[in-house]
Amino acid sequence: MIIMQAHKLRKEYRQAKSKLEVLKGIDFQVNIGEVVAVVGPSGAGKSTLLHILGGLDEPTGGKVLLDGEDLYRIRDVERARLRNEKIGFIFQFYHLLPEFSALENVMLPALVKGDIKRSRSASGPSSLLAQIGLKNRIRTNPASCPAGNNSA
Repeated sequence: MIIMQAHKLRKEYRQAKSKLEVLKGIDFQVNIGEVVAVVGPSGAGKSTLLHILGGLDEPTGGKVLLDGEDLYRIRDVERARLRNEKIGFIFQFYHLLPEFSALENVMLPALVKGDIKRSRSASGPSSLLAQIGLKNRIRTNPASCPAGNNSA
């Protein structure tokens, strides 16, 4: 079953009288349970593609379907809800909030969603942290966790 599709996806940036075409008609689909890697040289458009697929940046042309719904034909608030419920991001630089512990940072999406019951339960986030080797660091702030310093 298809979970995400891109049809004729294009992205260009304009500066004064010039334009830079980053994505030129990308077509692909991802099925449920499938793992996909986006690889390529620096400047090839990987981050641009991922931002568009994640609903963070609007394409110049084409469409992105998530569970059959066009991400860019819905209101911003609805797209934000879909990001919260159906899309996960792991950024190269973690974008963690330094004043919160690792556990609290992992619990934040449930808080944003307003899922009070889920946000009060630390069992799911604790399990996730354990899976990546941070079980003993759940109360530690991000800068003290391994690879937690974003300045490197």
